[in-house]
Amino acid sequence: MLRKNRNKMHWMLIWLWSAAADAQHITSGPIVGGVTERSARVYVQTASPRPFVLEYSSDSTFVENLAIVNDSTRSDKFGSIILDLDGLPEFRRIYYRFLFDGVADTLFSNGPYSFHTFPGPGDGETHLKIVVGSCNYFDNFPLFESIRRFDPQLFLHLGDWNYPPSAPGQGWDYNLYPDKRARSFALRYRDENMRRYVQPRCAVDYIYDDDWSQNGVQGTSWPVTSYYRDSAGKIRHRFDTQFMDSAHRVGAIRAYVEHFPGYPLPDSAHGIYHSIRMGRTEFFVTDVRTSSTPQNWAYVLDSTSGLWRFDPESLGEAHTLIGPVQRSWLVSGLEHSDADWRFIASGVVFNKRYRDFIDGLMPVQEIEVPVAGRNETAGTYSAALAYNWAAYPVDLNAVLNLAQAGKLKKTVFLSGDSHSSAIDDGTNAGIPELMASGLAAGDEGYANYYINQFTKFLLNKTVKEILWNMGGNGVDNENFADTYATLEVFGKDSLRLRVVDELDQILSSYTLYDGTTGRGATPVREMTVVFPNPAKDRITVRFARVPQSHEVLTLTTADGTVVKKVVGPQSVETLSLSGLAQGVYFLRFNDGEARKILVHPWN
Repeated sequence: MLRKNRNKMHWMLIWLWSAAADAQHITSGPIVGGVTERSARVYVQTASPRPFVLEYSSDSTFVENLAIVNDSTRSDKFGSIILDLDGLPEFRRIYYRFLFDGVADTLFSNGPYSFHTFPGPGDGETHLKIVVGSCNYFDNFPLFESIRRFDPQLFLHLGDWNYPPSAPGQGWDYNLYPDKRARSFALRYRDENMRRYVQPRCAVDYIYDDDWSQNGVQGTSWPVTSYYRDSAGKIRHRFDTQFMDSAHRVGAIRAYVEHFPGYPLPDSAHGIYHSIRMGRTEFFVTDVRTSSTPQNWAYVLDSTSGLWRFDPESLGEAHTLIGPVQRSWLVSGLEHSDADWRFIASGVVFNKRYRDFIDGLMPVQEIEVPVAGRNETAGTYSAALAYNWAAYPVDLNAVLNLAQAGKLKKTVFLSGDSHSSAIDDGTNAGIPELMASGLAAGDEGYANYYINQFTKFLLNKTVKEILWNMGGNGVDNENFADTYATLEVFGKDSLRLRVVDELDQILSSYTLYDGTTGRGATPVREMTVVFPNPAKDRITVRFARVPQSHEVLTLTTADGTVVKKVVGPQSVETLSLSGLAQGVYFLRFNDGEARKILVHPWN
């Protein structure tokens, strides 16, 4: 939805880090993926092909190794290799390290790297922890340190892991060149956020969004939408499509297979979609970019009026986000899965209500609207939303039909790309959806905030009422902090979804229960929304319910000294920060979990 940030200074820092890493042999990675209950895959790259020994053990001291692998990084893979580890113990933490000439690489000077194997398909009683996110372009160590403390068994990255086309020497066509394909993944693995806080302790799965080519790429094309004024001064639009050679797409899929330690692909000719099994939990990870047909083909011009309408139904099966082969795989997999909990993971948003915006903006397409500091029109804003599932009814309805038939009762949609994180319980989205995007995007939550301005003006309704009823950042608040999302599976009993920001605030929380327990899918809103944070002269606290007259809201210093106290606060309470010194404070409601508040960080 939003244009990708291209911060060349970020890439220069990555290369400076590489130059300073001469004391170690590993230049990129290691990173673990493709994990099952008894196996895993490990990627590593060295500056030039080098022999090594890989030790892995269930003991961090390596007194008793599970195995020792003697191998070498490959010249035909530009100094990289992906190793397959088998015979691992089920649901255990596995430690590993690389040795060169008998000495452990200095990358492991602070201790070995590790990951967690998964429970077997018959184990439905375990507590699983998964982190979901997308769109990281800048350093945000506090957010990724929060992820590290959560200690997930899997990090599911839904796309835009940096933006390799903007790196020096790469370019949007980098997947045409084998050396640049290898370098693009090496660059991702050198991202400081992931390298410091995720890769050393957690398995990763990853799907491209559009970070393999042009911004907004769809299969072998990308949309170009613009507007101008005709000779009479009327606003007119162009809904154009630019095409590329199919070799770009082929190269992107090949790069993923050769340089990411992922899961087996059912049919790589139709994309990088795949499934993951964790005990009685199953993920269907979709590829919504490499098989997508052009979104702008669905805009139809009325030659008499000079206006456009959005009509994807007129294209029928020809207008598809995931293609017929992947769609059949997804529907069949969902129908026949015996998992207790199921997830559909996607690089873009599912929420069916987005179609109301795409259609509703076209009758007023000529109205100019300032969006995120630049002028747009209602027509171009419609096109900015038309790459999501709601714009592709063939694929959207394939999922919704399963839901209406009662076959998706314990299924949640996971989505990215929007630079916003929020949750809907299915009332608006069609099925429960957790939108997790903006790990380090720099403009987190603004999409929800701007949509909210439209809906309040045109419909007298908020974005919380008509899109994301469980809340999130920019949803009835001004919290624009970077965020990630967590999934916690408590055996068969329940599933908890949360949106967490870089200050450890829980912006949204929603728990689904197994229907056989007699409990319905009800929201659990343990924490309030606090904004702005960091704060300068005030903070506003929004409660999920009306506080009672005896309940207490307190703000304390780090040593526990109370500096503000409100007995019986309002459902929306504003606290003045006047007179408080710069520093870290903690906000607490009754005896609940404390929220970290940064006061006057600009002084």
